[in-house]
Amino acid sequence: PNAPFIPEPILERITVMRHWDGYFGKYDPIHWPQILVNTSRLRWLMAVARKPDNAEDPRLPLWNPLLLTDVVPAGNSRTFGKVSHRRRAELQSLVTTMSTRAEMFSRQCGEQSELQSLVVGMKQAFDRLDYPSAPMDLIIQFACVQRCWLLADAWLEFHVHLFQTYQFTDPQSRVRNKPRLDIMGAFTNSPAHVQLMFDAGIPVWHYRFPEQLDVTHVILRVVELCGYNRPDSCEPFPAHAVYEGFPGLHHLTTLAGHAQAYIGLDMIPSSI
Repeated sequence: PNAPFIPEPILERITVMRHWDGYFGKYDPIHWPQILVNTSRLRWLMAVARKPDNAEDPRLPLWNPLLLTDVVPAGNSRTFGKVSHRRRAELQSLVTTMSTRAEMFSRQCGEQSELQSLVVGMKQAFDRLDYPSAPMDLIIQFACVQRCWLLADAWLEFHVHLFQTYQFTDPQSRVRNKPRLDIMGAFTNSPAHVQLMFDAGIPVWHYRFPEQLDVTHVILRVVELCGYNRPDSCEPFPAHAVYEGFPGLHHLTTLAGHAQAYIGLDMIPSSI
């Protein structure tokens, strides 16, 4: 590998549930390197940014989840609330700058539906932070703003800076040293993709199955895997599986579909 650590790979069947922060734990590409689906359009997930170490980095609110204490009452309602002005303001400038980047990209390179979908999702989720909603749904929408921002940034990072698919004058200034330890990277079983990622400076971990090893392979050193260290509690969300099966394209697209789904709609009175 070209990184000084080896994350624990996710290779067997998984059960994915929504966690306390609105994300999906180590099975979420926002939080942990995933298996690269070599033929998928989602290869750019390897470029998702990691949380920066610099305490002055303006992107830090993207890794700060919404807590129930950040929800203020909506009028006299005991059921619904809104995101506090302070927490909403933390994301305002980030939403604005990403919207501007996407608009500039469209003018210079043409509109790309995948990027536009992420930016629209980000802006819509941000608007919903001011709507009276169940607290659990506000946690989901807050996470959706963060998720869509990070995914849009990853899309641009992958296509503009890592592989130069598009010639775009990006206003987002950032130090980009190789190896790119500031981005997530990925696992792959493909030697060809290992070489491509290695050459681009992307963290890459080449996994092999026992049947792919023979007597010519020599173990030089045994190292300890880095485990996922975020709390894995589901509360206040129900411990309900949103996906069960093997990791890969189906698992990633399923999570995308659940990322901004409301779960408290049944609590809203209706005459229908």
